[in-house]
Amino acid sequence: MAKWVQTCLLLFTKRILFKLFNLHRITLQSIRNVALSLATLAWIALLSHFIVSYFNLRFSAAILSIFILFGFLVINKGIPAFLKPTADFLMKHMGLFLIPAVIMVLAYKDYFFAHGFSLLLVIVLSTFVSFAVVLLVTHKIVNIGLGKDSDK
Repeated sequence: MAKWVQTCLLLFTKRILFKLFNLHRITLQSIRNVALSLATLAWIALLSHFIVSYFNLRFSAAILSIFILFGFLVINKGIPAFLKPTADFLMKHMGLFLIPAVIMVLAYKDYFFAHGFSLLLVIVLSTFVSFAVVLLVTHKIVNIGLGKDSDK
């Protein structure tokens, strides 16, 4: 790995640790909350990997993790107080999770140059299909909620 990449990763890690643990005003309560929230997220990830491997399911454990997390949030009727600071931090820096994707684009640049138009077409079409599905489902939910269901 290049020296500048190592330096960037080191600086980035220090920045994350400083912000995540609020080192300028660290308390035992904040350490407990961060540890509990990270343990909860890790437990959900491990549980989903166990379920997928044990039952030999044909979909990603990450998708199952999302559904388990959603169920956890529904059962708790929102984000628990101990999970909120870590969730806010992760959501604020969500773009940084895309760095491995950018590195893979650079590693497979020949493939992207060879099949660029096809990949772009798939991305655009899937985006429009996703928008259309969300629009239709939202419209249907709003109509049912207002009692205007036209299919009756």
